[in-house]
Amino acid sequence: MIYGNIFPLPADVWGTVSDWAAVIVYGITGYLIYRTLQSQLKVQELQQIHAKIERYNHIQNILPAFNLEVSDVIANVNIDELHVKNVTCIFKLNNNVAKNVSYKVEVQVVVNNFSISGDNDFQFINSGEGFNISFNFDTKSIKYFPGSISYWIDINFLISYEDIEKNHYNQKCLLTITQNKSYVKSGYPISD
Repeated sequence: MIYGNIFPLPADVWGTVSDWAAVIVYGITGYLIYRTLQSQLKVQELQQIHAKIERYNHIQNILPAFNLEVSDVIANVNIDELHVKNVTCIFKLNNNVAKNVSYKVEVQVVVNNFSISGDNDFQFINSGEGFNISFNFDTKSIKYFPGSISYWIDINFLISYEDIEKNHYNQKCLLTITQNKSYVKSGYPISD
């Protein structure tokens, strides 16, 4: 009882050794629970990142995309002294399926006698299939390159459609027609 004489600690005030041991065990347990919860938060954050990556990969796997091809360009067909150019565009679906497909056409310059033919709405298009748009225009009414004898016309196509999970996309395609050549650019589908 050397300790009791030197450092008198009454049990009713300071508690017993078992009380102190319990406090120490509670402290260690609380610290370990805190570390466990921190670890679970990190795991949940990693799982959320992994789920986002998997969702992105899944959307890329089912993403339909159209390619623009120009199949027929018949130049300078004289109809009542107009120089008419006939163009047929083919929009082919690369992969997967597209539903509720519609498109809009925007011509960048003023063109006389511009007419479009082709269906505008499609309920369902399979992979490898597509749709055609044909149009005619008067080449005499088109702007010419400065210092050149060549004309050009830019035609923008905005295609709206859905994939099999009803994710909505817009895709822009550009057709540039000059007197000698046609240039196409198919944009990447953008989700709403």
